[in-house]
Amino acid sequence: MKKINKLIAILLVAVCVLSGCAGSNTGKQEETVTMRATVTSFEKAGFLVTPKDGSEELKSSDSFYISSQYLPEDTELQVGDQVEITYSGYIKEIYPALLEKITEVKILESGTEE
Repeated sequence: MKKINKLIAILLVAVCVLSGCAGSNTGKQEETVTMRATVTSFEKAGFLVTPKDGSEELKSSDSFYISSQYLPEDTELQVGDQVEITYSGYIKEIYPALLEKITEVKILESGTEE
């Protein structure tokens, strides 16, 4: 009988510990980061941008490839356009670098350097 009580106590502790470790993402918003950049090259499938001077992204790469799928429809992008890109904050460090989980690309200024 003592062995059964001991086993039940161990199982209860294990269940409590494991359920406490499970956690839940429900209701949590993912953090996002915004990068301002200049379009340096544009093709139908995607475009290259260079981050603004002093940005954190420059520590990873001086060039980022962005797929055109993230542009709003009927957007005419040109070299020199200033864009704002919202993403998860993670960067794939290849060359050119890739931003993870892009949620939005906005054109701030058309064809002019700041």
